[in-house]
Amino acid sequence: MRNLKEMTKYKLYTFIKGNRYAYALAKKVKNNLDYWNANLKQITYVEESVEEKINVKESVTFSILVPLYNTPKEYLKEMIDSVLAQSYKKWELCLLDGSDDKHQYVNEICEEYSQNDDRIKYERINENKGISGNTNECAHMATGEYLVLLDHDDTLSCEALMYNAYWIEKQDADVLYSDEDHISIKGVYTSPFFKPDWSPDLLYSQMYVCHLLVIKRNLFEQIGGFRSKCDGAQDYDLMLRLSSVSKKIVHIPEILYHWRESENSTASSAEAKPYAHEAGRIALDDYLKGKYGTEAFAADGAYTFCYDARFKFDENKKASIIIPMKDKYELTDACVKSIIEKSNYSNYEIIILDNNSEKVDTISWLEKIIKFDKRIRVEKADMEFNWSKINNYGVSLSSGDVFVFLNNDTVIISNDWLERLMENAMRKDTGVVGAMLLYEDDTIQHAGVVVGMNGWADHVFKAQAPVHMTSPFASPALNRNVLAVTGACMAVSRKTWMEIGGFDEEFVICGSDVELGIRAHEKGLFNLYNAQVKLYHLESKSRDEYIPEVDFRKSREAYYVYWEKGDPYYNKNLSLNATRPEAKHVTEVHTSFFTRLKNKVKRYVAKNINLNVDVNANYAIPEIMQIDARKSDYPGIIRLNLLIPSLDQAHVFGGISTAIRFFYALQQAMVCDARIIILDAPYDRKTAIDTPNYISVSANDDFKFSKQIVPFADRFNKTIPVRDKDIFIATGWWTAYNIKSLLEWQAEVYQQDVNPLIYMIQDYEPGFYSWSSRHALADSTYKMDLPVYAVINSSLLHEFLQIRGYKFAKEWSFEPHINEKLAEFLPEDGGKCPKKKQILVYGRPSVERNAFSIIVESLKLWSKEYAYASDWRILSAGEDFPDINLENGVVLHSVGKLSLADYAKMMLDTYAGISLMISPHPSYPPLEMATFGVKVITNKYANKDLGDFNDNVFSIDNTSPEEIAKILCEITGEFKGTSDIYYNQSYVNYNDEFGGIVSEIVSSFREG
Repeated sequence: MRNLKEMTKYKLYTFIKGNRYAYALAKKVKNNLDYWNANLKQITYVEESVEEKINVKESVTFSILVPLYNTPKEYLKEMIDSVLAQSYKKWELCLLDGSDDKHQYVNEICEEYSQNDDRIKYERINENKGISGNTNECAHMATGEYLVLLDHDDTLSCEALMYNAYWIEKQDADVLYSDEDHISIKGVYTSPFFKPDWSPDLLYSQMYVCHLLVIKRNLFEQIGGFRSKCDGAQDYDLMLRLSSVSKKIVHIPEILYHWRESENSTASSAEAKPYAHEAGRIALDDYLKGKYGTEAFAADGAYTFCYDARFKFDENKKASIIIPMKDKYELTDACVKSIIEKSNYSNYEIIILDNNSEKVDTISWLEKIIKFDKRIRVEKADMEFNWSKINNYGVSLSSGDVFVFLNNDTVIISNDWLERLMENAMRKDTGVVGAMLLYEDDTIQHAGVVVGMNGWADHVFKAQAPVHMTSPFASPALNRNVLAVTGACMAVSRKTWMEIGGFDEEFVICGSDVELGIRAHEKGLFNLYNAQVKLYHLESKSRDEYIPEVDFRKSREAYYVYWEKGDPYYNKNLSLNATRPEAKHVTEVHTSFFTRLKNKVKRYVAKNINLNVDVNANYAIPEIMQIDARKSDYPGIIRLNLLIPSLDQAHVFGGISTAIRFFYALQQAMVCDARIIILDAPYDRKTAIDTPNYISVSANDDFKFSKQIVPFADRFNKTIPVRDKDIFIATGWWTAYNIKSLLEWQAEVYQQDVNPLIYMIQDYEPGFYSWSSRHALADSTYKMDLPVYAVINSSLLHEFLQIRGYKFAKEWSFEPHINEKLAEFLPEDGGKCPKKKQILVYGRPSVERNAFSIIVESLKLWSKEYAYASDWRILSAGEDFPDINLENGVVLHSVGKLSLADYAKMMLDTYAGISLMISPHPSYPPLEMATFGVKVITNKYANKDLGDFNDNVFSIDNTSPEEIAKILCEITGEFKGTSDIYYNQSYVNYNDEFGGIVSEIVSSFREG
C-alpha cells in the first residue's frame, strides 16, 4: 500500500499489526487528509511488505548528491529527514551549498544536521557554476560506489536505498531508475508515474527516466559527469550518454522518489523552463548522431519536452507492402488508394494476396486495380486461410528491403507513415515496428500490445483519444518500446526477418504477430510502437471473430513467461484488467479491511489532533455497487454466468470452491456458453486458479467466445454486455442484491419475463452482521420479488431457513463433501493413524463468526489447568497473526493459510482440534479434521449439531472457554499416540456431489 506508507518514514504495516501511529504520522495525515480520502477508496500502490520481500547485505555505499541553492527551510529539512529515514544505513549525504547571502539559514540548518550525523557532508562554494557545474563539484565530495541524484526540495521513500542495493546485488546494475510521484504545492502526494523497463525509444521521445536515478560512480566519471551546455536538461543529457556505456540499466518498479511541484519546476508545468526544452533537443541530437551516424537527428516533438528522433536512409531502399484479402474489395480498394494518394515515399511495391475470393465484383476489381498503378501486384494465395502462412507467402514473392504487413481494412492517415516505418525497421537495434491505429471515431484501436492484459494480450490505450495525456504510464502520443505490435500494421526489415524467422504457421488466425514480437525481443532487439505513424483500422470488418483452439494453445506457449514475470514494457503496478493505464487497486467491494483501516486511521487522527474530521461522514455500504448492463450483440444464445468474489488461489476454498464446482457441473449439463464475472477482486492469471479454455475479456468488449472470464470489480461508470438468455448464479448476498436490478433491466429491454436467479446460499449471511444495515440487506435477498432457485449448502442450513420462514420459487439442498484434492491424502483403509501431541485450531481473528477470542481464552485455561500442556504444540491454520503467549510457556503459533498438501499432512499428525462457527452452516474445517482422525471440538448452533458426523466430533452446546478447556483436558489426557480415522461415506463419496440438483434445474429451465 505504497501511497499510504509514503506519507511517513514509518511503515504502515506496523500499524496494521496493531502498533499505534506516532505523532509525526498523525501530523502527516493532517496535511494529507484529502489524499487519504481520495486514495483509500481505491488503494493504488499495492505491494507486500518490503520486510518480507528484501533481505540485502549493506555492502554498497551510496553517495547522495544534493546541490543546494536558496532552498526553502521546510523543504530542506524534509529532504534531509527523508535521507535520515532510510532503512538502508550505508550512505553519505553530500550537500554543496551555492545559496546567496540572503539565505544564510541554509548554512545553519546544514551545519546542525552535519554535526549530529557524520554521514552528512556539507560544503559551501563561492562561485555558482550552474546546476551541472555544481552537481559535478558535489560529486567530487563523494566516496561511495554509487551516486544518487536528489534535488534539494524533493524527498526519498524510506526504502529507496534498500531497493537499489537489492537490485545492484541481484543484477550487478550500473544505472538504476525507479518510479516516482509528485508532492503538490499543497503538500499532497499525487501523479504517480509507473515507468516501463529500459525503453530507449521512449527516452528518445522524452526524459522518462527522471527520478530516482542511481549511477555507478566510475561510470559517471568515465563520461565526464554533467555538461553545462545542457543545463535545464542536464539529467536527460546524462542519461543518454550513460546509456551508451552502461552494461546493465535496471528499472525498479517502486515509487522511491517524491518530486516536489513548485511554480518554477517542470514537475508542476512543462512550460516552467522553456530553455530546457531546447537543451534537451541538443542533447538528443548529439546522442543520435554519435550512435546512429550523422544522418540521424532530433527534431522538436509536438509538445514541450517531447522530441522526434529521425533516421534518414538511402532512398534506394524499397518497401514491400503485403495485403491479404478475400472478397470485400471495397475495403482493399480504400486501403490501396490511400497508400498511393497519401504516401510521401514512393519506392514501394504493393502485393495484394487474393485468398480465394469468390464474388464476381471482387474478381473484376482485382483485374482493374493492377492497372491503377504499376507498383500494384495481385498474387493468388490459393490456400486455406492461415494469416501466418499467407503473409509468409507474401514475403517469398517480395523484393523489398522492408516488409510492411497491412490488413486490408486499414486506411493511411499520415503522409510520412512509410518512411517512418522503414527508417526505424532498418535500425540495427530494432525488431518489429508498429503504428498508432485509430477506430473510425478517431479513438485509439492500437498503441502497442501488452502481453497479459485482459488475460491474454491486448492493446493498451484502446478507445482513448490519440493525444498527449497525463496518465500513470507513458503517453500514447509518444514513441516507445513494446513487447509486441499488431500485425494489422507491422514493419520488419528483410535483414531482421532473416535473423528471427517469419510468422509461426501453426497459428491460424491470431497470435503469431505477438509471438514474432516476443521472438525479436528475446533476440535482444527493441520492438517499437511509433505514435507518429497513423492509420485507421476498421477492425473485424474483413473477418469474423472465430479463433481456433490451436491459436489459444500456441499463444499460451508464447505468452506464458510474460504472464508469469510480466510484460517488461508495462509496469507491474498497472492493472492488466483495463486497457486504459490505471494503477492496480484493491477494490472496496466486499473488501472491508480497507474500509475499517481508513476509519480507524481517521478516528485515531481525530482523537489525537484537532482536525475537525467528521468520521461518520461516509454512509456508503461498499458491498452495494450496481452492475450496469448494455444489450449484447449476440441475443438468443444461452449463457450461464457465475457471479463470484474472486478467482485468486488464496481465496478459492470452502464456499467459493463449491460454487465453482456447481457452476461447472451445471454448465456441462446445460451445454451452453459460460461466463465467470469477478465482482470483488482483481484478476491476475498468475495467481488465479486454473480455468481451462476460459478466455479473460474486458467488460468493454462483447465477444462470442463460449467460455469467458470478465474482471468487473472496477466497474464504476462501466457496463457489461447482457444477452436475453443470460442466466445468473449469485454466490453471496451482495451478488444477489446487485444483480436484481440487472435482471429487471434484462426483462424490460428484451420484453420478456424475468429470468430465474440461481442463488447459492452457503450460510445464513444476515447473521454475519449484528442488527445492522447489512443484516437487513442480506435478509432482503431471501425475500426478493424474483423467481429465485435456491441451492442451499446442507440440509441443516436448509432446515434453519425454513424454520425462519424463508421461501423460494424452487429450493434444493446438498450435503458438504470433502475437497477432492484433500481426499487424495486420506489413508486408503482408514483405521488407526499415528498422532503427535499437537492441537490444531481453525483460527481467523478477522472473522467474528469463527470466535477466535473464545478459542484463545479456552487455550489459556487449558494450558493453565492441564499439567502436561507444555508437551503439546499448538498450531493455528487459516490466517496469519503473531504468536500468542498462553500460560506456562505454551504458545499459539499461526501457520497461516496452508496448501492442501500441507493442511492434510498437518491433520494427519494432529491429535486434537478446535473449530468454531457461530452460524447454522456446518463449516468445513471440523468435518475435515474429524475425517483425518483429529478429535475436534466444535459448537452447536440452532438446529446444527455435528455430533453424529463421526466419533471424532465433540459437539458442544455451551460454547464457553471453560467448557472447551474442560473437554480439551479430557481429550489430551487420553492421548495414546494414535487415533481412529472414520470415513463418513456420504462426505467422502464424490460421485454425485449435488445429488440430482443439476438435472432438476436443467429440467426447470427447459420447461420454462
